[in-house]
Amino acid sequence: MAAITDNYSLGLQVELDKIDSELKRLWAQSEGTMTRASLVNLAVYSEVPGSLEKNTQLIAKIAENHACRAIVIGADCKAKANRVEAWISAHCHVTRTGSQQVCSEQISFLLEGPCTSLLPSIVFSHLTSDLTTVKRGRIFPDKCAWLSLRKRKQSSGLCFAI
Repeated sequence: MAAITDNYSLGLQVELDKIDSELKRLWAQSEGTMTRASLVNLAVYSEVPGSLEKNTQLIAKIAENHACRAIVIGADCKAKANRVEAWISAHCHVTRTGSQQVCSEQISFLLEGPCTSLLPSIVFSHLTSDLTTVKRGRIFPDKCAWLSLRKRKQSSGLCFAI
């Protein structure tokens, strides 16, 4: 269970095209010991260096009381070369009865260079479609497109500066 987060690590590094299959494998390996729970999509975006680790810690705290699928993005738009990396992890806590772990999943992305233009595609392709979406991030004029909500039933959004 290398991808379960106890120490706020980013989790298991995965190839972009294998995110869904690796998440399925994570939940299959934990059958009977962990329950996946998601009540909301939570997207966090930051261009602050080192923000992936800090925001992972924040998500772990939020997930203790609010089950979610978290998408955490760290971006360096000024980098010269394109680079995209991804990780998956689970933030788990024991239920009040102490019988089972309830877990929220997190998908983290590090985007560098001009590839940051892929942000809308990356975020929207990894949302759980039947959940409300909450976004947290510093809003820049060129990022407003990804922060604006698509018109879907039961969608709402909230943006905070970090």
